[in-house]
Amino acid sequence: MEYRSWQTKYRGLVLICANTRKAFGRLSGYGLCVMNLEGIYHFPDNAFGWRFSPFQTGKSYHIEPVPVKGRQRLFQVSDNLIQPVQWERGGRVDEQEKTRMVDKSLHAVN
Repeated sequence: MEYRSWQTKYRGLVLICANTRKAFGRLSGYGLCVMNLEGIYHFPDNAFGWRFSPFQTGKSYHIEPVPVKGRQRLFQVSDNLIQPVQWERGGRVDEQEKTRMVDKSLHAVN
């Protein structure tokens, strides 16, 4: 669940991006995963909870980090940029391959 101050009628795949604020050991300004937006809840404080499919369902998945200039609200990104990671298939994670690839990515960024 992610909390937002706004809602959308859109349901389906959404690219989740890291914010652009730089922090040591973190990728900033990159798309990191694709999540399936299933629904939105309206809370009494006028906040909205966006409900996403869990990774284990295979409907949401991690991708190879891709630089994306984020914007407010929803926007289009070319499907050609989206490459699923090699360590995850259909919601199943190869932990050994994940550790190897994540460590490799962190070393390349730092």
